[in-house]
This record gives sequence, C-alpha cells and structure tokens, in this order.
Amino acid sequence: MPKQSTNRNDTWFINESDKTWTLTKNAKITVENGHGIYEAGSSGNTINVFGDVKVTGMAYGVYVNGSDSEVNVGKDSFINSNNASDGIHSGAAGAHIENRGRIESNGAAAIGGAIWSDVENYGLLKGYDGISHQGSGSQISNYGKIDATNYGITEDAGGTKIENGKGGEIIGDVAAIYLMDSGTAEIINRGILRGETAIETGGDVQTVRNMGKIFGDVLLGSGADVFDSRKGSVKGEVHGGDGDDEYYVGKSKIKIVEEDGGVSGHDEVFSTANHKLAANVEELTLLGKKDLDGTGNGQMNWLYGNGGDNVLKGGGGSDYLFGRGGNDTLIGGEGARDYFVFDRKGVDRITDFEDGVDLVIISGVNSQADFDALDIRNLKGGDLQISFGNGNKIIIEDMREVDFTYNGDVTFLV
Repeated sequence: MPKQSTNRNDTWFINESDKTWTLTKNAKITVENGHGIYEAGSSGNTINVFGDVKVTGMAYGVYVNGSDSEVNVGKDSFINSNNASDGIHSGAAGAHIENRGRIESNGAAAIGGAIWSDVENYGLLKGYDGISHQGSGSQISNYGKIDATNYGITEDAGGTKIENGKGGEIIGDVAAIYLMDSGTAEIINRGILRGETAIETGGDVQTVRNMGKIFGDVLLGSGADVFDSRKGSVKGEVHGGDGDDEYYVGKSKIKIVEEDGGVSGHDEVFSTANHKLAANVEELTLLGKKDLDGTGNGQMNWLYGNGGDNVLKGGGGSDYLFGRGGNDTLIGGEGARDYFVFDRKGVDRITDFEDGVDLVIISGVNSQADFDALDIRNLKGGDLQISFGNGNKIIIEDMREVDFTYNGDVTFLV
C-alpha cells in the first residue's frame, strides 16, 4: 500500500481507489498555495495521517474528494492550516473522519465540508469553526476538545446526531453548537459545552439531552422540542421558542424562558424535584415517588402529582390540579375557577375550595345518582370528608355538607 515516509514540498495526490495511503510518523508535507494531501478522481480509500501537514493559501491540509473514504489522524500528528482554508475538507458523501491529533485553521474550519460524513474527534480541533458540517443522516462525536472563535460545531441540514462525550469539551465564542437549518437533530452532551450561546437549533423538532455541564444560553427553535437536563446542569437560560416544548428537569434548576403572545405553544415540564412553572409554561408533571411540591404561575395550568405526598399549588389562573397517588395537598390559589381532580387514590386535602366557584372532579361520578351514592359527611372543625373505602378520601377544608352539591361543586371531566 502507498506510503509517504519522507518530507515533501508538493501535494501528495491520492489517485487510485480502494487503497490504504499512509503518511508515516516523522514525515512532513509542506505546501505553499496548494493542498497537502488531495484525493482526486478516486474513492473508497483509507488515508492515514501519522506525520505532519502544513499548507498556506486557498488550500486544504487534507482534501477528501471521493466518496466512502476514511481519514485517520494519529495522536502525534499536526495538520496546520492556520494560513490556509480547512484543515480537513470532505467534498463527497460517505466519508469517515477520525482525529486523535491536532488540527488547526484560524481562518476556516478545522474540519469543513464533511458532506454526509461521520466525524469523531479525540484530539484537538481549533479554528474559526471547529467542525462545519453539511448533509443529513450523519453522526458527529467529540471526546476531545473543540475550540473555535465562531462555532464549535455548525450543521446546515437536519437528521444529524451530535454527541459530546464524557471528558469532551466544545467551545464556541458565538455558539458551541449551531444548527443552521430546519430538520430534526439530536444533541447529547455528557461533557462541557461553553459559549455565549451554548446551543442554538433550527426550526424543526430537536432533542437535547444534557448529562454534563452547559455554560451559556440554549436557544431552541420553532418546533416541538425536547430538552432533558435531569442529570446535567445549565448556567444560562433555556429559550423554548415556538412550538409545544417539553422540559425534563431535576435538582439542578434551569431557567426556562417562553415568550408571551400565544405563539410559544403548550409547554410542559416533567420534574423529579420541587418545581415552580416559569411564565408562559402551561403544564407540570412530577415524576417518581418522592414527596414533591409543584407550583403554577399566574396563567391557566395543569399540575399533576406523582406517587408521593405532594403539595400542588395553582396561581392566578384557572387551574387543574391532579393529585394522583399519595396523600396530597391541593391549593387552587386566587383568581378564576379551579378544578380539583381526584382518582379515588390516597387522601387528598383541598385547602381553599370556594363554594359555587371551584369544582371537584371525581372519577366515576357522572350523574346525580353517582353523587348521591357518595359517603359525604362533616368532620369536627367544619371540614367536609368524601370517603371511597380502603382509606381513600377527599377532605375539603371549611366546607359544609349541605352546601356541597352536584353541578354546583362536583362535576365530571369530559
């Protein structure tokens, strides 16, 4: 198989297909105003860069122009394109690029083009952009460091999976990850993302799973996005944009920003810790079996408890409170009519029921006859108890049995 084991000052042309081409360790290619390694008119090759490449002018350190080729950069190798264009440029489909060394390009991308190509980085990528990727259906994985003055990773088509692995770091002064166009994509972070904007996505459905650390804002697009940071942290704001967004949060709080004006969709938070809804977020579901608190905002909210003993508190809007399992405390809050939904499980206590305004919704009660069959009685102290057997009951504070009526205070959920 072809090898370049001595220094050279001109382009090394890859002009045959389906072969392994190796620039050996300690060999160096230095070219002024030309590509260092150029795959021209061939495809299906494996190109091993174990030595160094340095180019200047409007040129690439390594130019992969054939389909289904592979480039491997060794851990001691340096591709220097600081006074040229991309360090590695893929101009054809199906390439696989793996870097374990160092690639630099201060005026362009360390790895550019990358059309329908998979990219893996275990070393250092440094440039104006770290990876500038085009084409859908590919995977970009980083386990090393990407340091860019513009974008760490930029993608202009959907269908790509981007993973920043444990120990990986992506820095972009403008954005660590920037999805330029519409199209679905998945971003998984187990390392560090850092930038004024850490992530900015396009217009379609995007899924972001953060199990690492994010420093900077997250700007989701206009689709129905999913942002899961239960096992990670975010030092910045998470902007949902338009669409019906879902947020999964844990002990590490995130600052959610949803715009007013009726264009931000119906947004939901799923939480494994105590949580208060941010403005313009409509729904909260508590997860797991721990005793947690869930609080609404000043708008119409849907609050769902979990299997533990929850305190659910609405705000100024007309709220729906679902205690579910456990012994829950339900507080409607001031303002419009509130709906307290009971599924006959546990002991739920309603603390601020307003007679003739608020409504209790009990599963299985769909008529006056169903209501009349309920075991309703007053307790000492003026509270009302509705029992369902097996210890399951509702207690409504400061409510008299004689005033508690079907249709006036109890209804069914359509």
